[in-house]
This record gives sequence, C-alpha cells and structure tokens, in this order.
Amino acid sequence: DKVYPLDVVFHGREQVTVAAGTFDCIILEPLAKEGGLFKSEGTMLLWVTDDEIKMPVKVKTKVIIGSIDAELTKYSGLAGELKAKKDN
Repeated sequence: DKVYPLDVVFHGREQVTVAAGTFDCIILEPLAKEGGLFKSEGTMLLWVTDDEIKMPVKVKTKVIIGSIDAELTKYSGLAGELKAKKDN
C-alpha cells in the first residue's frame, strides 16, 4: 500500500440528506492529475461528514464515459462517534 499526496479545494458546508440519514457535511474537490480515469477538465465533488470521522456521504464526478453520482445508503462499524448525523 502506498500513500500519495492529494491537493483538495474546500467548497463550503452543506446539510445533506441521503438514504442513510441527514448529515452536516463539508464539500471537497480533489484536484485530479492529468490522464487516467478522471477528466482533467471535469470535477469530482465529495461530501464528507463535518466531524472527526470524515465519512464519505455523497460523490459526484465526471468520467471519460459520462458521470457518476453515488450516495451513502447505510454504514456500520465506525471507529468513533458520528457527531455530524442530524437524525440520531
């Protein structure tokens, strides 16, 4: 396993409702490198919980063949308290 540095842009905060619940999130945009699966002119936006866990809740991205939208439907086995969940 290798760890690679990744620059990200912070786009703000948003409350997001998905099948797994409602969460306070931060919106991040990883800056993709040229080539590979992701288009350099496209964007990937990640919504992660605004707490210590930083659990991914939603993602939107463009790929060579179109786009991908994904949302969290369920979760289990967290290594800490999920403080960003609003409907506890």
